[in-house]
Amino acid sequence: MTSHRDNYAELTALFTTSDAFEPGGTEAPVPEIVVPQIPRIECIVPGHLPVRAGVWFLPCARYLAGESHSGVLMQLESDQADVTAFGTHGASGSRTALLDGLAQQSRRWFLLPSH
Repeated sequence: MTSHRDNYAELTALFTTSDAFEPGGTEAPVPEIVVPQIPRIECIVPGHLPVRAGVWFLPCARYLAGESHSGVLMQLESDQADVTAFGTHGASGSRTALLDGLAQQSRRWFLLPSH
């Protein structure tokens, strides 16, 4: 046990828990994220995420979408796109049917451009 703050644990808590660890023992209320009803596409910029950003893309997208809301994270690499859906019932079929199904279920899309 140490009396020093664990900066890595605090940073991890910011992106993986709904109640972020507050230094000094004070608990601030966590603001509720309001998800707009209209479809929204947001770009995730890896420079705004912590070290080894690749492991933070999906947790970041889930956090931005809000609790119990669905979303789609689309990672672009040259001529391919990797689509990860969360909070949806799933979709199948051709690529067009898949994207149409995801668009019907989710109003929040997160685009991660190639780096």
